[in-house]
Parts: sequence; C-alpha cells; structure tokens
Amino acid sequence: MKHWIVLIGIFIGSLQARTLDYDRIAQLRSRYEHAIQDEVAKPKVLHLTFHKGCCEEVKMVAQELGLDLTSWHIFGAPLEEFEGRNSGHDVYNMFADRAQRIWEKHKDYFNQFDVIWLSDTAPLCRIFLQNNWKKPLIVWICNRFDYSHQPSAFPDESYNELFKKALTQENVWVISYTPYEWFYALKKGIDIGIHVIKPIGVVNLEPNWHKSHWNVPEFVDKPNTVLIDPHVNHAQKEHLTTACKRMGIPAYCGTYNGPGDMKEFKGVMFWTYQWSNMCLFENIQLGKVHFVPSKKFVKELCASDAPTHHVMQFMDRDNTYQFNEWYAPEHKDIIVYYDSWEDLKDKVAHTDYAAMRKKIVAFANDHKRKMLKRWRRVFSQVYEQLGATYDA
Repeated sequence: MKHWIVLIGIFIGSLQARTLDYDRIAQLRSRYEHAIQDEVAKPKVLHLTFHKGCCEEVKMVAQELGLDLTSWHIFGAPLEEFEGRNSGHDVYNMFADRAQRIWEKHKDYFNQFDVIWLSDTAPLCRIFLQNNWKKPLIVWICNRFDYSHQPSAFPDESYNELFKKALTQENVWVISYTPYEWFYALKKGIDIGIHVIKPIGVVNLEPNWHKSHWNVPEFVDKPNTVLIDPHVNHAQKEHLTTACKRMGIPAYCGTYNGPGDMKEFKGVMFWTYQWSNMCLFENIQLGKVHFVPSKKFVKELCASDAPTHHVMQFMDRDNTYQFNEWYAPEHKDIIVYYDSWEDLKDKVAHTDYAAMRKKIVAFANDHKRKMLKRWRRVFSQVYEQLGATYDA
C-alpha cells in the first residue's frame, strides 16, 4: 500500500510539472506573439531621391538602424510613373502645380507610410509641405535647399516661404550633408541650423554590365597610374593631362565602370568642382589616396589662366575653404595636398601609400560610426514622435 501511495504521488507530481511546463509555453507564446505584433507595427519609412548614390547610402543606413525602408529612386523608372509625364530634368523644378500633380497621383501610396525621408534635392519636400503632411518628414539636403534645373523661374518665393515655415514644424527634420548647405541657405536668408550628417560612402564594387564600354582600358597600368577624376570639362582635362605628361606623372583621365573599376589605381587626382561629393566618401571607404591642390596652389591657379572650376574660384575669393569637404579640418591628414606640379610629382612618387591607406581606412571606420550615431539620434526622435519604441 505504501508503494502505491508513493507511485501515485510521483504520478501527480509529474502531471503538476507538465502543467507548469504548459503554462510556461503559454507565456512564451504570448511574448512571441507580442514580439511579432511589435515587428509588424514598426514604422514604415519611404525614401524618395533623384540620386542613385543617395539611394544606396540610405539603404545601408536603414539596414544598420533596423528600419523598415522602401526606396524610390525616381530616375530608376520612367518619369511618367512619378509625375505622370516625362518632363526630363525640369522635374527638379518643384513648382506648386508640379508638386500638387505628384501628390494627387501618389497620395494614397504616400499615406501608407509613417515617415518620409527625402535626399539629394530638397524641393521634393514641397509635395508634402503644401499638402499639410503631419507625419515625420526628413529632408536630407545634399544639393542645395533650392536646387533647380536652369533656365527656370524656380525657386519661386512661395517655395522659400514654405521652406521657412517648415523649419518651425516639429514633424520636420532638415539636415545638411555638408556644412556648405547651411552656409548657402544662410546666404539666402534661411537659417536651417547647423545639423550636419555627412555621407558614409556606400561602395558597390560590382561593375555595371550594361556600362562595360565605360571600363578602364586594359592597357592602363592601374597600380602605377593616378586617376584624374573625370568630372572635368574638356579644357580642364587637357590642362591636367598636359601638366601630368610634362611632369612625367603616369595619369589616366577617362571613363571607369564604378568604384570597383577604379579601386586599383595608385591614387585619385581631384579638382574641386562641388562642395561635397558622394565619391569622396566612397573613395575614403575604399582607402583611396587623394591628391588635391593646396590652398596656396589654388590661389595661384585661380590667378593664372588655368581653367579652374567656379567652386575653386569662389573658395579663393571668399575664403570659404572650411565649407569644402576636400579642405575640411577633419580630412587634412587623409588627403595629400600639393603646392605645385613639381610637388605633385614628388608626392606621387614618394608617398607611403600603405601607411596612408591604413590611416584612411581607420578614419573611414570611425566616420561611419559617428554618422550612424547621428542617424540613430534622429530616428529615436522620429520614433518618439510616432509613439513607437526605437531600440536599434
């Protein structure tokens, strides 16, 4: 009898243990279901841009931050899909009627998203601002707050006033991707603040098969040749190639099929034609060595008959080097500056490339960490406004 009592006790205890297990499973399942609901409820972000490089950049940032992102590269499809007509580069000129036409065509789609993120040219914001968009709107200015395709009457005064008003709205974040953006806006009487988040520089090393005709010719000895950045006009190309030939500097100035096709070059020779370029940050991520004329040499070039870029002339005239990424104080140790053509020849020949590349890569890693930290801060504010929890 005693043995039966013991066996019954063990059996009951076993049933109780199983009951506890089922309770635990029920608890875990409940938590799992809530986790799924939280994931489904993650705010949806729509990124609109005209620029392929910005598209890749934002995709990478979204992956790092765990965002639910949908990207729309406007020029990646026929313009009829965006505007309802093919207006060519005039699509940049965001007059009120164009903005309204785009809004009416896509408002149901836009309203499916919790956050709109705009990059490259800021006038895209007019689509949303003039239609009383109340959800978070991020305007990442990469090419002037009032960029236009000329000749055009854009920007019109009503756009400027709309943009000024947006700066007072809690649901709008206006961010420059270089200090020059806020400096330029301030010159136009618009104070957008000094919030800057620079590109990290997403690098896709895969060649574009449909642009294989852009490939660097096979006869070019890349490891012993300097690439002259091709963003120069004919006169500038002639001036730079002639100077390199005269100094005996092996140089190539022609097309190349993306970052992967230029990676093996000894270095990149750059004449500033913009205040900031995505390619600078892409090249930094690749550890590329840049050869850039020093401030001293820029002054000499601008005073000579050299066909310099208007940006170089503007820097020299108004002393605005601090707003140019190639002369930014934080970049002074990862760029090789030359004071003359003779100095360029010497530095191309005697730079310690291995040490320089190591320094550039270390900078690139730290730069990426800092920029992602700034984006996290932005999206923690965005999520807070939406009443969501941001835990990336």
